[in-house]
Amino acid sequence: MSKLHLVFGGRVSDPQGFDFVDLDAVEVVGLYPDYPSAEKAWRAAAQRTVDDAEPAAKRLLSCEG
Repeated sequence: MSKLHLVFGGRVSDPQGFDFVDLDAVEVVGLYPDYPSAEKAWRAAAQRTVDDAEPAAKRLLSCEG
């Protein structure tokens, strides 16, 4: 069984939660075949929002398929 890793992000109402402020503005970073490449993409995408004063979150999800 293989896994796909989905990386996406957007503005959230609380940085500790999963409630996106605007679902139309959610950014899909990509699908990755392994965790290390997904984590690398996640870190790069998250780094771009470090200086953003508003709460933002990037999520890394593993989906078995």
